[in-house]
Amino acid sequence: RGQFMTDKWSSDEIGDISKTFLVIEEQDTFYRSTYDGITGLAYEALAASTDETVSSLYNTLVETGKTTDAFGMLLCGTMQPMLTTGETDFSYHSGQLMIGGTEGTDGESYYMGDMLYTPITREAWYVVTVTDIGYDGASLGLSCDSYNEPQAILDSGTSNLAFPSDVYNALMTQIQDATLKAIPDFDTSYFDDSTSCCDEDYCDPTSSNAALLELPSIYFTLGMETSDGSTSKHFRVEIPPEYYWRPEMNGGNSSTPCRAIGISEGTSTVLGDVFMDGLYSYHDRVDGKIGIAVADNCPNNVTSSKKVYASDDSENWCSCFSSTLKKKSTWTTYVPWGSGCFFWLWWMYVVVASFVVVIACICPNSSLGSMENWKHKPKPYTPGKHHSRTTSNHNDRWGASLKENEF
Repeated sequence: RGQFMTDKWSSDEIGDISKTFLVIEEQDTFYRSTYDGITGLAYEALAASTDETVSSLYNTLVETGKTTDAFGMLLCGTMQPMLTTGETDFSYHSGQLMIGGTEGTDGESYYMGDMLYTPITREAWYVVTVTDIGYDGASLGLSCDSYNEPQAILDSGTSNLAFPSDVYNALMTQIQDATLKAIPDFDTSYFDDSTSCCDEDYCDPTSSNAALLELPSIYFTLGMETSDGSTSKHFRVEIPPEYYWRPEMNGGNSSTPCRAIGISEGTSTVLGDVFMDGLYSYHDRVDGKIGIAVADNCPNNVTSSKKVYASDDSENWCSCFSSTLKKKSTWTTYVPWGSGCFFWLWWMYVVVASFVVVIACICPNSSLGSMENWKHKPKPYTPGKHHSRTTSNHNDRWGASLKENEF
C-alpha cells in the first residue's frame, strides 16, 4: 500500500521532467532489500491494469524523444567480491544501467568479445527462445519446447533461475549427482533453494578453493537473430558454479557469508540474476532483440567467468515455440514465406477447408466440383458375347484399368 507522489528528475541529456511514482508505506514480503526503490523496465503490457496506471520512469524518458528506446544492463554481482579480495570493492555499486545505448557517458565499454543477439519473441516480459539446456557439456535431452512452456523470460527482477517441473528435475538430478560425487559428505538439504549453506568449507564464498567451485557449468542455448533472418543459428551462455551456487549474506544479522542454490521450481523458465550476473545485456526495443555479452569494466572490479559464444546447433528454433507462444509471439507469421516462424494453427485449417468448399460450389463442372470425372462408365452388356468386367481406380481418368475376370 502507498500513495502517489510527484518529483522532478533531471539529466544533462534529457533535461527536467516531472515524474509521478508510488511511495510504498505498507507491504508484505515483496520488498525486503535495503535499496531505495524498484523501477519497472518491461513493456507497458505488464503495467497495473487500473485507471491510475502511471508510465514507468523508463517509458517516460523514451517518450521525451531525446533517447533511443533501448537500454543496457551491466550486472557484476553484489557478493562476488567476497571470492577475490584485494582489488575488488565489496560494495553495493555492482552494476550500471545505460539508457539509450551500449556505452557509458564517456564512451566506456561494458562488455568484452562479441555481442550476440536473440530476438524478443513477445513484448510483455522480455521473452526469448531457449533451444537447449545442458550440464557439464551434455544436453538434458528434453524437447526444446519444454524449455519455453509457456514462455522463457529474461528478468533482472528475479534472483534465481526458475524452470517448469520436468526441466527443474532433470537439471537438479545432474547437479545433485555431480555435487555428491565431488563432495560425498555434502548436506542434501542445501539442494533446497530456501536453505543457505553457511559455515561449511565447501560453501565458503570467500574461498577460491571451495569444493563447490570445482563443479561443472550449466549452459543455455538461445535462438540467435542474424541479418539474413535465419532461424537456424544459435549461441550459448555458460554459467559456472560460483553463479548458480550464488553467494549471499545470511544469519541473524545478515552478516554471515553463505551460498545457496540459485535454482527454483516454477511454472515457466525465468533467466534471473543467476543468468544475467556477469553479463552485459542490451535490450534493443526498436529492433526487438536482446544482445548478450560477457561483462567488462565492472565498477566493483569483479572479472566475469562466464562465456558467450556461437554454437554449432543448426535446428530451426521456431520448433521450440510453446503452444502459447505460437499464438502470441511477434515472430509468428501467418504465411509460409518471408521472415519469422510459420505455424499451422487450428483456424488455418478451417480457412483452407472453407476455401475448398467454396471453390467446389462455384465450379460444379470442374475437377474439384464434379465426381463424374472420377467414375468409370462401364461398357454396355450384350447377351451372348464374352465381356471383361473391370474395376477402376483414380488412374482410370488417364485410361488405366484393371482386368479382373471374364465370363
